[in-house]
Amino acid sequence: MIRQRILYVGIGGSGLDLGIKLDEALRREICGLDGRALVKSGAFPGLKPNQLPSFVQSLYIDFAAESLSHVTQNIRGGNTVAATNLIPMIDNYSALATDLRLHGGDDYPWIPPAPGEPNVRPLNGGAGQFPTVGRAAFFGSIKSQGYRRAIGDDITRVINSLAESMGDLSTYTGQNSVSDVAVYVGFSMSGGTGCGVFLDVIQLLMHEFHNQLSAVGVTILPIVLLPSTFDKLLPADNARRAKLNAARALLDLTETIEQLQQPNTSRREEFRIKYPDSTLGSNGSVGVDFLGRAPMIPVATLVEKPSIMDRDDISRSVAASIVAQSSTVREVKDAAVAAGGSPQNKNSFIEHLINLIPEIQKPHKFGLGAHPLMPMVSASLTLPSRRIADIVAKQIIAEGLADIEKEQRTQALTESNWKDLLGHLRLDDLTKPETFDSDTNLRFSPRTQPKSTNELEEQLNKLRGQISAATPIIESSIKQRIAQRSVFQLTEGLRKYLIAEGLKGGIDLPTAIATAGRAMSELETKRSLGADAGGQKRSKPGKKFSLLPKKLDPAVIKSAFDDARKKFEAEVEAKWWMTWSSQSAAWSNSVESGKSSLLELQRLLEDLRDAFEKQVVADQSDLGVARVGVVNFVPTNGRSISDALKQLTIDTSTQIRRNRQIENQAPSALLRALACQENHNAWAELVDRFSKKLTQTQIYDAIIEPVREAVEEAMTGTESIPGTLPRLGQLLANVAGNSSSPEGIALKKALGELVPDSLIPAGNFRNGRVLISYPGNKSEAVEKMIKDSLSLGGDYKKLLAKNTTEEWTATGDSDVLTVNVNLIGQGLLDNRETRDILLRWREAITAPVDDKLKWRQRRNFKNIDQIFTGFTQAHLLSALMAALFGGVLEVVKGSDETPEVLLLKAPDGQVADLARVEIEIPQLPSFSSWPNILVAFERMVLGIDTESDFKGTIVEKMFEYRPPILQGDSKATIPHVVRTMLSMRAAQLDGLKRAATSANYGEGAIRMLTNAIDFWETGIVRAFDFEVPGGFYRSLDAAMRDREPNFSWR
Repeated sequence: MIRQRILYVGIGGSGLDLGIKLDEALRREICGLDGRALVKSGAFPGLKPNQLPSFVQSLYIDFAAESLSHVTQNIRGGNTVAATNLIPMIDNYSALATDLRLHGGDDYPWIPPAPGEPNVRPLNGGAGQFPTVGRAAFFGSIKSQGYRRAIGDDITRVINSLAESMGDLSTYTGQNSVSDVAVYVGFSMSGGTGCGVFLDVIQLLMHEFHNQLSAVGVTILPIVLLPSTFDKLLPADNARRAKLNAARALLDLTETIEQLQQPNTSRREEFRIKYPDSTLGSNGSVGVDFLGRAPMIPVATLVEKPSIMDRDDISRSVAASIVAQSSTVREVKDAAVAAGGSPQNKNSFIEHLINLIPEIQKPHKFGLGAHPLMPMVSASLTLPSRRIADIVAKQIIAEGLADIEKEQRTQALTESNWKDLLGHLRLDDLTKPETFDSDTNLRFSPRTQPKSTNELEEQLNKLRGQISAATPIIESSIKQRIAQRSVFQLTEGLRKYLIAEGLKGGIDLPTAIATAGRAMSELETKRSLGADAGGQKRSKPGKKFSLLPKKLDPAVIKSAFDDARKKFEAEVEAKWWMTWSSQSAAWSNSVESGKSSLLELQRLLEDLRDAFEKQVVADQSDLGVARVGVVNFVPTNGRSISDALKQLTIDTSTQIRRNRQIENQAPSALLRALACQENHNAWAELVDRFSKKLTQTQIYDAIIEPVREAVEEAMTGTESIPGTLPRLGQLLANVAGNSSSPEGIALKKALGELVPDSLIPAGNFRNGRVLISYPGNKSEAVEKMIKDSLSLGGDYKKLLAKNTTEEWTATGDSDVLTVNVNLIGQGLLDNRETRDILLRWREAITAPVDDKLKWRQRRNFKNIDQIFTGFTQAHLLSALMAALFGGVLEVVKGSDETPEVLLLKAPDGQVADLARVEIEIPQLPSFSSWPNILVAFERMVLGIDTESDFKGTIVEKMFEYRPPILQGDSKATIPHVVRTMLSMRAAQLDGLKRAATSANYGEGAIRMLTNAIDFWETGIVRAFDFEVPGGFYRSLDAAMRDREPNFSWR
């Protein structure tokens, strides 16, 4: 059960795709197996079946209008906002970047100079896999439209909806909810859009939440799809660029999280973003420093691709994880409650993450940042009731349409059918002609009772004369009326006909199409109706009544006038058809268009039936495929899946007939009854969607939705009537009590294979949390059975042996068992994929291939070659210098002025073969190589596996090491290597600055010279001033000044 308000924000294609899967999972969790759980509860009278309540909201952001349209078509129900205004007015990057440079200047240090920039156009088609381009498009949209119109109003709308939804959440959970808001931001770091704008979206979300819901705890959890999730989906060059995009993105995200959790006032401005709208934030500036209760990012969730899962399964796995995290509540007994008392306080999974922030903040043992990452994976075992319902519903529709086709071959259309349809086209005057009596004052009854046949004949002759005089009026009126109604939309008339016939009993679209076809044929061919009547010779006066008695019977009089009326109506009907025929130029287009629409509808129904028959076969086959991580469990009672589903279709159809009192056993009768319900006509809805040119899927959904609803109702059952499909919760309970049944054996086997070793994320972590949610009621027996089955995997057992806790949640009426594994507190260097991504970036910096790295960042293009920056760089340099002071780091090749290889030893001076750490320093021609010690260390440390490489222990101890001089050892002095290095500082700076202004060097050389200047000018100063905890002296510089006051180096 979801226990807190949720906002999902999907950015770019991957974020949108994940959102669709999450929406499916949330609807299944909240709306129940048949989609009607909230409706049946009576607590949400305004909701429709499968409609999510207001405490779940989603926002989708992409520059591709087609992608946004796709996601909103797949997700319906009123809780979805698409940022459709976020479209840049300038459609190519070069012009947009020029515009931003001209008007932004130093406000946009992330926009590189024009030379070499990528030529990406049109921007509404994507960012060309360049994050800088994606971000420029985002800024361009804000600049041209203003922040509020571009995206601010959309963010505000979803926040307002969440603010007003606490009552719904309390009602749904029975007052067992938390008031905080969980914001999941899904995106990929591989492309240009998501990777380009995620940082802006996150900071703007924090800004808006702080402004609008400052009293509420708001936790933002980035869901980062790493490049491995695109394995085998991208060409080799694109796959390489995906890793390069992710490198700077990971560094930017982790640094932002660390600054948010542990603000460094000296770096505050680095994390402020200046936008081209002065009304936003402080004169357009938005930061991550807040007064009061601030939105928090405890970790960034990493999604990698296990080799055994495909991308679609990964999205379903992530969706299951989010549902599990939002459902889990850990019960904590209040201290004031006596032993054995009921739980009083409840901590959600996200509250647990917040509580772990002090642990997450701890510096990484290799010096690169802290531990703000959380690899996450879910394995789910699903009884796919929705998918099974789809199969059964499609089977019912396909069989019903086949049966209707058979009926049409033996049953003829009645004349009344096509005439009724013409009435819905407002052409009923052709079959029930208007005679315009009120305009002509014609009267077909005697004004005075005739006393003889002569008097009767006189009155009839007089009537004939009146008819003759009225003929021009009638003909003129007919012509005018036909002119008004000769243009029509057949599909609209067909829709109305279907609704009217559906209320009478039953109708189907194939029959209605045939009826409409007959009507169109009549309009084209029936042109002389009544011509004979109009051309008949009139009887001579008195001839008809020559044998009548002198005293007339009133019935005879009435019959004579009725005959005159019938003859008159026949003549008028003939005039209608003759006039219709004469005006064919006015209506022929409507008829031809109608016939064309009928052919399209006929083909559409044929395609629908064919598609559904094929989908039933394909889906049955797919359900039988062995999957890993996202497992479908279909109860078969020992039969094949195909046979089991055929029997389920029979049983479900029988149950629907009972539920709806359908006595006719024909498949056609069942389909008609489900399509034509009292308050809804699916055939008419299908025609309406067809006429509006909606997608094929949307048109098909018109008929499948009501059928599926009936199927789900029958499969789910009620308290008094069991459903035709057993529930997973009941199956688990049965297996826990008796595992010897065929169903029990199959279910335990599926559970045992649910979390294979290859699924468990790798790498060190600070705290593990496994959330296991299962359908049904809380049961220790069920939990024990599940745990015993899951523990068959060796790596899963090892995971539990570490600092990992299992949490169990019974989710009631659900059809999914989820095992959600969260490795909380990884660093960038603990995770194999993130470490490899950073290594690829480091290699690309000096590679001869131009990967346009300056356009693969979003904060600053000038320092893109540095992985250790800011605080982490000062920390690293301080540790390296401390190691030099203590002799733990020594020059083994080259000189003290220009070292080539450094050897890092254990604090006791020992060097083991398996733990030999050599740092090879690239040379800087004409200058000392010391500035390249940062690059050298990065290369070395990125090659270390933190779990298995003994070298990691040596590097970790270096950061813990405190040399004797720092500890206050009176005998300690400044080593020669340090004295030599520091003594060169002034001369090196002077020479480097002269060289940097020379026109002789290329871009790579200039970058190296600039980095060297930064090393000597500020880097080494920060390193020696870095405050080292646990020492006698505050810093290395303080120790040196105290030991040798006369030694001056700056």
